[in-house]
Amino acid sequence: WPAPALAAPADAAVAPAVDPAAAPATAASTVVPLPPVAALTPGAQAGVQPPAAPPSASHVAGDPPPPPAPPPPAAPGAPAVRRGAGAAPAVGGGPQGAPPRSDARRRLDAAVTESLRRLNIPGRTPNVVVGHPGVTIDRPISALPADHRIGCTTFEHRSFAEIFANDLPARLGGQQPGDVSTQALIELFGGGGYEWRLNLITLAEFPKAAPRTTGNDPTFADRDIEKKVRHEVGHYEQHVESDLTEATVPGILLEFHNILFNENQPYIEEMGETGSRRVGVTDLRDHYVSRRPVVGQLDRLVREIERLPRASRALEQIRRELDRPGRYAYSQPVAGVPWRQVFLDNLVGEYFLPANRENRQALAGDRLQDDIP
Repeated sequence: WPAPALAAPADAAVAPAVDPAAAPATAASTVVPLPPVAALTPGAQAGVQPPAAPPSASHVAGDPPPPPAPPPPAAPGAPAVRRGAGAAPAVGGGPQGAPPRSDARRRLDAAVTESLRRLNIPGRTPNVVVGHPGVTIDRPISALPADHRIGCTTFEHRSFAEIFANDLPARLGGQQPGDVSTQALIELFGGGGYEWRLNLITLAEFPKAAPRTTGNDPTFADRDIEKKVRHEVGHYEQHVESDLTEATVPGILLEFHNILFNENQPYIEEMGETGSRRVGVTDLRDHYVSRRPVVGQLDRLVREIERLPRASRALEQIRRELDRPGRYAYSQPVAGVPWRQVFLDNLVGEYFLPANRENRQALAGDRLQDDIP
């Protein structure tokens, strides 16, 4: 990451993940019908073990997690798995994680590791959960197949229904947690998310297997999933490096900061300091939900966040980065407008949408500016 890391204000330290019993997460709410839970069959996901049996009735939230199930027997003729000095820990899997059991898990490990490397935080690892169509959100995280979990050891006894309890009434539209799969809920959140209280990244699916033939990272077939992994790892980087979370920065500003410095970073590296590039301007994401340019209103955003030190520094860093010679400042114009200006105008337009007012007001207080319908 070529840009300097945001320094936390002198009056506050970087916030660690809170105790797993902390308050549930919150997010914007939209009611969308969810598909029925799929039957869990051995062939539902090639190479992935079925979920563990549900916990006993005496195992409730707050209790220690149950002991792990013994590993499945090796296939006839398969080499024995070496334990100890020769076994490499899984990414984020604790002091001695089990070897990946499927190609899908190996691709996930590779995607997370590569994102951590690109964002210059290779020594720190988030918790990761990949949803499953056959495991409902009322079951503990430990019920997911082992390949669907990286880390999560301190809160694996908790369920999605507990972690995201504040969201569920509006999100599920009357459906019961036992009827909604973990995969369906994550898809409802846009296919991925980051819960900063638990350092938890959620993904709806694994990266695909086939290699790409274009682009700077010929690793995964589905560029959208590749970007999503990098985007969510980017939120983890924002949190642990600079204490930029939904508790300190309005949501839209947090998203644009993450898009600029983390999601777009590999394409900026290709462009180089001279401005010559092997990627098109369409590879650079210039919005969060939708393109909505509002021109000449950036000062309103500055006034609204002027009492929020981390938010103000995040915006200042965005503006400095966009002005760097050889990068966004000289990138190909979009409809005659320089890309850097397109990005800023979209930031202002999405920030002042009426739908984001509640999120902004929680932080801005009496500095809240009028919406721009």
